Amino acid sequence: MNKPTNYNKKDVYEEKIAPLMDTVEALCKEHSIPFFFAAAVANTDRDTEYVNESRSALPMGVVLTDDKIVDHLKVCSGFRAIVPDSIPEIDI
Repeated sequence: MNKPTNYNKKDVYEEKIAPLMDTVEALCKEHSIPFFFAAAVANTDRDTEYVNESRSALPMGVVLTDDKIVDHLKVCSGFRAIVPDSIPEIDI
């Protein structure tokens, strides 16, 4: 297994990326577009720190046929993804 890369980019996120995320969130809200964003802003041998931003569909009055945003939020909250019995083919 590879040794984890140690870094701390929280200041870069706050100074350069967070303002852009504020714009993305405002535009998504204005146009009723659900979204999910995750960034690993710091990492050590023991832990990874993430910043997660989202705007889920239902509070916007949007009903998605396949709402994967809810699943992303569950994983961020500590739920584990379960691999299905069969893996679907993906066209690339």
